[in-house]
Amino acid sequence: MAENSVSIDGMTPHLTYPGISRNPLPVILTPNPQIDGTYIYSIANVPGTVASNTFMTLFNPVGSGKQVVVGGMFISTVAAAGTAATQPMRIHRISAAPTGGVLVAVADVFKFNTANPDPVSVLRTGNPTVVLGPPASNTPPPVTTGAGGGQFVHEVDPPTGTTVLLAPGEGVAINNSSGDTAQRWNISLAWAEV
Repeated sequence: MAENSVSIDGMTPHLTYPGISRNPLPVILTPNPQIDGTYIYSIANVPGTVASNTFMTLFNPVGSGKQVVVGGMFISTVAAAGTAATQPMRIHRISAAPTGGVLVAVADVFKFNTANPDPVSVLRTGNPTVVLGPPASNTPPPVTTGAGGGQFVHEVDPPTGTTVLLAPGEGVAINNSSGDTAQRWNISLAWAEV
């Protein structure tokens, strides 16, 4: 029976590994050449509100020429005082550019590699006006009779083998439909642009 083999020029033929009779192929990790940049933005210790509040939006502008892949969202919460409000923090799809709120400066976005270009995605905080689409997650708030409670990190990731892809003109919003001023929210959103 014929044996298939691969020869790699320049690989040291006498290199061996314990318990392996043949040289394995080396594993070399390289960045995906299709990814222009990977980013994360984070807000901390933001008080809840009694009325609906959009804490953060990430929007891929029309004409950007990029696809945005949402990598994950990380939410933690704690209560500064007793609170009985039970509405969860949710991530929603949006299909129109948010307005108002606070536009996040590009310089405030964390780049996983400082050599990456500035992101084309537009971030807003401070309750921008937006039309919420379907929700995708539920992060419970702290419910407690005194300060404390909550104190966990909820990691929201797409199911294995899938991605949340934002074409130009699409985005996500992180919103709480009602809450309590005693709640404190920490939110981080990671994404890549290709």
